[in-house]
Parts: sequence; C-alpha cells; structure tokens
Amino acid sequence: MNSKELKIVEAPIEQQIKKLQNNSASHNFRGKLQIIIKAMSRPSDEKKDRKSPAPIQNLPEAIEDENHLIKIGIAAMDRKARSKPMRNILSRLVATNKFECIIFGDKVILDEDIENWPVCDFLISFFSTGFPMDKAIRYVKLRNPIPINDLPLQKLLWDRRLVLAVLDKIGVPTPKRCELNRDGGPKVDKEVASEMERRFGLKLNTPRSPPKSFQVQNDTALLIDGVRMEKPFVEKPVSGEDHNINIYFGGGNGGRKLFRKIANQSSILDPELSDPRTEGSFIYEQFMKTDNYEDIKIYTLGPDIVHAETRKSPVVDGIVKRNLDGKEIRYVVELTPEEREIARKISTAFSQTVCGFDILRVKGKSYVIDVNGWSFVKGNDSYYDKCADTLAKFCLKAMSSLTVPPPTPGQDVTPKPTVSSWRLKAMICVFRHADRTPKNKLKFNFNADEPGAEPFIKLLQGRKDEIILRTSDHLQLIATATEEAIAIVESDQIKLERLKSILCSKMGKQGLKAQLKPSFQSEDESLEKITIVIKWGGEFTHAARYQSRDIAENFAKDLRVMSKLGLFLLRRLISKRSSFDHHSSCHSCKRTMLDDVTIFTSSESRVVATAEIFSAGLREACKAHSKTEPKTIPLVTRKDLLDDSNAAKEPMDRVKKRLKVLLRHNQGIEVDWPIADKEPFDVVQEVIVTLQEQRDVMHTNWETLDVEQIQSRWCCGECPVLFRERWEKLFSDWCDGALDPSRVCELYDSLKYDSLHNRTFLETIFSSSSTWPSPVCSDASSLLAIMPGSAPSMMPSSSSFSSHSHFSPIGLIRTGDTSLASTPAVSPGQHHHPRQVSLKYPAPPSPSGTIKEEDGGWSETESLKRLRKLYKDAKLLFDLIAPQEYGIDQSEKREIALLTSLPLLQKIVSDLNAAKESQGGLARFYFTKESHMHTLVNLIKLSKLKLAHRDVMELDYMAYLSFEVYERTSEVGKSEHSVRISLSEGAHGIPLDTSLDAKHALQVIPRRQLIPHKDLDEVIESLQDWGENTFELKKSTTPHDGFLPLEGEDIFSK
Repeated sequence: MNSKELKIVEAPIEQQIKKLQNNSASHNFRGKLQIIIKAMSRPSDEKKDRKSPAPIQNLPEAIEDENHLIKIGIAAMDRKARSKPMRNILSRLVATNKFECIIFGDKVILDEDIENWPVCDFLISFFSTGFPMDKAIRYVKLRNPIPINDLPLQKLLWDRRLVLAVLDKIGVPTPKRCELNRDGGPKVDKEVASEMERRFGLKLNTPRSPPKSFQVQNDTALLIDGVRMEKPFVEKPVSGEDHNINIYFGGGNGGRKLFRKIANQSSILDPELSDPRTEGSFIYEQFMKTDNYEDIKIYTLGPDIVHAETRKSPVVDGIVKRNLDGKEIRYVVELTPEEREIARKISTAFSQTVCGFDILRVKGKSYVIDVNGWSFVKGNDSYYDKCADTLAKFCLKAMSSLTVPPPTPGQDVTPKPTVSSWRLKAMICVFRHADRTPKNKLKFNFNADEPGAEPFIKLLQGRKDEIILRTSDHLQLIATATEEAIAIVESDQIKLERLKSILCSKMGKQGLKAQLKPSFQSEDESLEKITIVIKWGGEFTHAARYQSRDIAENFAKDLRVMSKLGLFLLRRLISKRSSFDHHSSCHSCKRTMLDDVTIFTSSESRVVATAEIFSAGLREACKAHSKTEPKTIPLVTRKDLLDDSNAAKEPMDRVKKRLKVLLRHNQGIEVDWPIADKEPFDVVQEVIVTLQEQRDVMHTNWETLDVEQIQSRWCCGECPVLFRERWEKLFSDWCDGALDPSRVCELYDSLKYDSLHNRTFLETIFSSSSTWPSPVCSDASSLLAIMPGSAPSMMPSSSSFSSHSHFSPIGLIRTGDTSLASTPAVSPGQHHHPRQVSLKYPAPPSPSGTIKEEDGGWSETESLKRLRKLYKDAKLLFDLIAPQEYGIDQSEKREIALLTSLPLLQKIVSDLNAAKESQGGLARFYFTKESHMHTLVNLIKLSKLKLAHRDVMELDYMAYLSFEVYERTSEVGKSEHSVRISLSEGAHGIPLDTSLDAKHALQVIPRRQLIPHKDLDEVIESLQDWGENTFELKKSTTPHDGFLPLEGEDIFSK
C-alpha cells in the first residue's frame, strides 16, 4: 500500500479525532478517542477473510435497564427517516433490546433550536430536500455524538466537480471529461476545504474562470478552450442535486434527456437535441457504451462490506420497469476485487459509512460516474439484516470502549433540554379499501305511469328511501316482479327481457346486488319514476389481502418505533419531576398508541374485509415484537360515517350533466388539462378508434386461438368468458352509443385490473397475429442498440440470467431463474401463471420516430404500443373525470363534500381532541370507499389551512389520509401539541410496466405532506368551521336524516 492510500484509510479516524480535539469542552474526549480508534480499526487477520457479519441475534445479552440503552439518533427528513428501508433496519436494532432509536422528526429538525434536539450517543444524519445541514452540523458540535456518516463532508457531494476532484486524488477511474465553469468554480465551507487540503492536498476553493471559447463543430464535437470532446458525450449540471442530464449523439441523431424518474419514465429521446446548453456550469463526459447496457449501483456498509445491483441503463429507452413494490427492477451482481477496492476508497475518502455510488463497466474496466451519499438497498431483507448487524456491532464495540470521566469542578457542561422533544402521540387515518375486481352495473328506468312499472313500485311498500337487495332470496323478488311485468302486454318487452337475462346470468354470483331508487316530483312529491340498478363485481381480491396485511405491518413498525421514542422521552421527563408527579404519571408513561387502537369500517363487504385483515395484521405485527399477548382490536361498523348516502345526490347529478358537456367538441376546459393542443373530445375519439381496433382483434383471436390455453390459471373467479363479457360491454358503451362519463372510470378500471391479474390473456387476446414474432429463437442475446446504427448485445450475460427464454405475442420475456432478483422469488406452486420478468430493451426511436429492428432482436410490438396508448388515454380521461365527479368548481366541491363527509370530519375532530387529553396516546383507523376519500380530501384542501401542495393524483386502492398528533412537555408539565396531515395516493403505479409475481399486488406508495405541522388548536378550529353555518345547504348534514339506503333484510325478512 502506498503512502497516499494509507493516508486515505486513516482519514476518518484523523477527522474524528480532530473534531474531538477542537471540542475541548467535551468531558468525554478521552473515551470517544478510544471509541474511534478501536471501532474503525480491524485486525489484520479479519481483513484477510471478509466474511458476512454474524446474525444480529448473536449480539451480547439484552440491556434490561432502558437508561443504559445505546441511543441512536436519526436526524433526517421524515420521508427518509420513516421510509420502509429505514424502518426495516431500525426495527431490527430495536428488537435487540440494546438500542433506543430516536427519530428526531421534521417538527424538531425544522422548528426547534438545536439545544432542544434529543441527546444521543450515535447519529444517523444525511441530506435530502429541505434538510437544514448547517443546523445539524451545529448540533453535532454541541452534543458531540458519534456520526455514522460525516456531516460536513456530505457537502462535497453537492457539487460534481468536487466529487470528481476527490476521486482523481484517490485513484478511482472516471470517464474522460472537461468542465465548463460559468459560476466561478465550486465553493465549500472553510472547514471542509481545509480538511481536504490537509488529507489530499486539494485546494477546493480556488476560483475557476469562464471559458474563453466554447463552440460545437459541425454537430460532431465540442471545443472548450481548445479541449475537444467528440460526440456522443454526456452533459451533467455541476449540482449533484440536479438530475437533468443530456446525452448528445451527433450525426444528426439528436440526443436523450435524462431526469429523475417520473412514474415509469427516466429519459426521453429528443431528435432536435444537438447544441449544449448556454447557461449554467456543466461537466462534459465522454459517453461510454457499457457492457450489456447496464448501470451498477453499489452500496457500502463501511469500507469492507458492499452490496451491488445492476439495472437497465436509463439511456436505453427511458422506460423504468418496476416490481410490485413500485421499485425499479434490479439484480444482485458480484463485484470484482478492483470494484471492492473502489468502494473502500470512496467510503473512507468521503467518511461515509453508508454510501451509494454508480459505476459503468466498459470492456472489463469499471468507471465511477456518480457518488450519492447515504443510500439504502430497497426490498432486500438480507441487506437489511446485514446493515442492522453492522451498525449494531459498530455501536456496541464503540460503547464497550467508552470511559467517561466525571466532569471536573467548574467545567463547562452543555445544559440538557428543558423540554421533551416532540413525540408522536396519536395517529388517525382514513383508508380507502384494498384492491377489488372491476365493478359493472346496468340501469333500468320505469316511469311511474308506464305499463310494467307497477310490480316494481309494489316492492317499495310505500317508502321513499332507496332499498338495497343483496341476498338471493331478496334478488328473486325483483326476478318475480320482472316476470309479472313481462306478462303485461303493453310493457317494454325488450327492456324487461334484458333485465331478466342479466338477473338469470348473475344470480348466485359473488357481489351481485340490486338497488331500488324512487324519484319524486318536486312540486307535490308524487312518485315520478323508479330506477332499478343491477350491480356486480367490486369484490375483494387476493391482491387486496397482501395490500391490507402489508400496510398493517408497515404501520405497526412505524408506530412501534415512534411509540418507543415517545415512551422513552416521556419517562425521562417524568423522572425529573417530583415524586408525587412521578407517581401520578406512572400509569400513563407505560401506555402507547398501540395500547389504544380502534378500527371503524363501513358495511360494504370489500371494506369490511380490508379492515379485518388490517386489524389481524396489526395485531400479528405487534405480537411478534411483544412479550405479552396484544389486546384484541375493536372493529366497529359505522354506516353513518363511512357508507355511501344519498345526501349529495342532487348536486352530484348536476355535476354529471356538466361532465357530459365537457367531453363534447369545442366546449372549453373548465379544469386542469395537461394537453395544450388537444381537447378531451379529441382523446375520447382516439379511445373509440383504438377500442374499435381492439374489438376486431379480439373477435379474430377468439375464432382462431384456443382461448382456454392462453392463460393457465385465473384468479378472482374470472375465466375467458367473463373477460369477454366485460370487454364486450365496454366496447358497446364506448363505440355504439352516446358516452356517459362514468364509462371512463369503468374502462380505466378494467385496464388496470387486467394488467395486473390477467396480463398474459390481455396482451395475447389484443395482439394482432401479424405482429407475433417467431415462436422459436435460438439466440435471444442480440437486441436493439442504444444508439442508431449500432447493435451490440444488450442482454445480461449468461452468468447473470437463465438462457431459457421464449417469445410471447407481445415481446421477449424470460421465465424460470429468478435467483438474482433483488426481491424474493415466490415458489412456483403459488403462481397463478409463470413468473415473467420483462427483458425488453428496445432502442431509442430513430430520427424518423420509428423503432428499429436489428439482428433478429424484437422491439415493442404495435399491439403493445396500441395497448399502452389505450391505457395512457384512459388514464388522461380518468384524471379529468374522477375527481370532478365530486364537484367541478369550489362551491360544488364544498357542497358535495359537506353532504358526504362532514360527519366523518366531525368524528376526526373529536379524535383530535381526545388525543390532546389522552395520557398515553391513541390510534384510530377508518376504512371506507373512494367517495369519502375524495370528499374528505376536498374539505381539507378547501379549509383555511395552508397546503404544502395542491396536486393530488388518483386516490387508488389503500389510499389514506393521516393526521399525526405530536406532543412535547416541559419539566413543569405544560404540554404543546402539533398536527401534521399527510396523504398517500395508495397502490398507485403503471401496471403494464410492472413485473408481476403471484400476488398481483401493487405496493402502497409513501404518503406526502399535505398540511405541514400546525398548532393542534388551530387545526381543530379550522376543521370545526365546516360544521357551522351550513344552514344554506338543501340537505341536512347530520348522519340520521334518512339519507342512508335501507337494507332489504330490514324490510323483507320481517
């Protein structure tokens, strides 16, 4: 090892020692000096044999006294600190009973002085958007915890020029580059600059002049002050937080724009992209054609433990393939000794124990293209075990060496906080139900005076309320009334025969129900007509079980970590009070949110099923981490709060009429519409054309293919006949008559459902036979090239993937070996159909916009492009129609929201008040349908509270709105309360770009902050305003005024 490398290895130790020396007031300097030397040093024999760390269970005996638990502070934004990977790691640490993991939380980090931040022994802290890094650095100087990742040196990662300068000094290969500085060069804090100069001789704050010459030569090369960079090259902003990167191909082939992943897109081809940007500072790197067209993501756990995954490079086609957790599909890859050495150098040089960086492999050599700082592997339990084990052993080894001498008389000791940190005291959540089958319905209107209406009117028995019939016996009453109506000669025989047919075909099927809806004249309240609505579908799926259970497990882990933090802080504060106060508070300090949980549900079967599985999952997760049997969680049905009612029927009917107009030609746009050069009417026409094409293709395939053999297994009670029935109804609704806005939601619903549950059948039955590739392929390794005119292999090497591949009618797929998948494979016996992992890596379109086929490789077929277009257009129209069903303008949104969800909002306000008065905390979970979710969110958005953001996407299955109540208490017992409102859009994703397993379940996406931390009393006052001055509404907003439908069993079973 040369002297330079030796200096790098010692750098983290020297850096920490210097900080401790500068902080001479710290009375535990000698002890922490020993910690760093011992914890960062590894015996020589251990270095030779770098085996995986022992399981975390093999740690020393648990620490029984909570006052002696090792305190690990997490000072990071909640979106990162409470993310699923972080929760997985922290829960493993907490389970050892040796660690107290203290999540500081956004409220503390952003609003509190550092003197009031929790005190800890070790600190996990890293930058993300909105994080006050300078404040965190001041905290480290004040409290002197041992940081897992150095904070000041994280600032180097904010400028790519600084990162590359360090990489050059430590001998890490990077692509050939040149710089264009228009900002005077990179700037960094004096402390960091002096540290880098001392360790590496780097002068980081040296001014850099703008270029004297900057030109592009004939679309082939870039010249900066005489330095020539041939196309293709990559243009990167100098800011490490700016991911808007351009690739310039040259030769008239345009370029590709890369950006942070948006949905399933990470880059787009731009045929007009030829000239570099003229404003800002950039780094220009030679474009490198990587082996297999893959990037490698490397994650370090200290200098000696690394994990690596490969992914399709974003420069291939910009399409991000995702797993069911919504994460990009990656495969574990083995690193070479040279790459492991690169990882060691980067971790030690930047003093980042947990660190991620990207490399490219080109002709057997590896080049680093980015260093990201704190990064976790996602969805890999083995990594979580290893990471928790590494952190635990590091902290325990360090603490075992800690000797803390008592402070000398007169020594300046930093005062402890006089108030507790903010703790999460209560969680109140409202959920939409989990995944369901598509809903279908047919309406039959009978005027009160028309022949054939009388048998149905008799079923009302003089009532004015809507009646719902669910059981076979009660549905038979409608079938009998239909037979009686058919016997009346003057009746509408065609309409009645259709009603009879649908009842006969669906009788006994799951989810079938009928609604009798009377309508009355406004003048004399006489009966005007009766509407019979037959509904089927909308049933709980097997995917819904996984979604309900997984979200319960996630909540249990989150609340457990946050509750332990709150319990620790509360006990510590109570211990400082008088003995009387301590005795009176003894009981409350033992209670947490998980000791007071109640779940409320509507009466709808799929909602009840979601609530029941969530309840069982929450209890099971608590049981796994508890020495005692968890309490039974009450499950309460509240129709008045969570069921649909007819209170908002009149304003919603008015809105539906306006939506019909919105879809007509030249009607103007009253709401946000993302396409400037198209009206909704134009998109509707394109959907109709596509559906007509799909209908013809399906009919042809039904005649020529053995449809029973296309998909070997079906779920959710489906079969080819039911698939066709559902799609024939969609074709008829869209192509054969006037379009009703509700049909938009039905189309989108079916596309989503079939993309997840019937992918093989969907793609095959809508695939034109002329686009099918040959069923035989002896060599699938030659696919499309990254750039026009080149066609090297893009398939992973044989060492990474199974050679057993086959073609489907849609494109190249691989079945079988999943040993390298970054998420655990499901056993074959569990599959509804063979596991499919897409390996389609199509080339970018050529300048003419077509997709090229080269060397026997297959690009995306026209059939799949047509299916993608149909999904995209349906999604556009759904995003226009679905939210507006609950009001187009603010007055409509307000009226419909109040009539639908005011009782629920008032119950939430009651819960917030109860949380304020509660001694130990509480958790309340409400499960309902989409209508309550939209209207409740509208009430929040239309309130006086200031929103963090207004853009709300589709409220998909398991979407939820959360109210988190935080509390802090002073030593004299005075409490303050804050509340934060967040929203998750649910199990949201693009199913056609999702790799499926047998679960068919999309993961629920993390919640986003809707209302930032506000004083609890202010929030309660603002929400209570909705309950006042509602006298102008035409319908009462109380839950007991006859707007809930009557159940058939309450009428006909007596």
